[in-house]
Order: sequence, then C-alpha cells, then structure tokens
Amino acid sequence: METLTEAIARLRASGFLRDFTAVADARLRCADCGQEFDAASVHIEEIVRFEGESDPGDESILFALSGSCGHLGLYSAPYGPDATPEDVAVVGALVSYVQLAVVEVSALPTLSSACTVAV
Repeated sequence: METLTEAIARLRASGFLRDFTAVADARLRCADCGQEFDAASVHIEEIVRFEGESDPGDESILFALSGSCGHLGLYSAPYGPDATPEDVAVVGALVSYVQLAVVEVSALPTLSSACTVAV
C-alpha cells in the first residue's frame, strides 16, 4: 500500500511541484505565487486517501490540483479532530466538486454503465 510520503514523491515526479494551503472561506492559497482562489475553481487531477491502520490520527487525504493560477500542486489535509476549520471547508468544497462531476458523467446515457470517473 502506498504511503503519503510515497504518493507525494510520485506526484512531485509527475509535475505537481507546488503546494496549496487552506485559508478562510473555503479558499486555497498557492504557496508559489500567493494567489488565493475558491477551492471549487480548481481542477482535481487525482485524489489519494489514507486511512490510519493502527492510529486514526494518521487519516488524511491528498489532492493533486491544477490551480486557477496555472500551477500544478498538492494539497493535503487530515481527517478527524486534527482538521482545521479551513481544511474542513476546503475538503468539503473539493468533495462537492467531485460529486458534481460524477453526477454529470452518470447523466450521459451511453457512458453511465461503463464509465469510471478519474479526477
């Protein structure tokens, strides 16, 4: 099973070189250029979720994103009590975006039974 560190290294090697951080109002900030934008406005390239096998505090999620600023980068957040209010809002916005994409794809009658959504 891939660890968080291994996933970050794999995605960095694929070009996701910047980092994004959660800020107020479900917004992300690009660490490289400082631009802030709504989490719902990014393009999600990949999502990797990690579950703590022996410690629930190890639960986290990693998003490979294309930001509105044009940079490719990573955003990670913990689950549970370690999550900040900003992380909760951003992850909620990103998950809503993914659910919307799944609904839009499933609405296509010719693809709905054989299509997997890769974000």
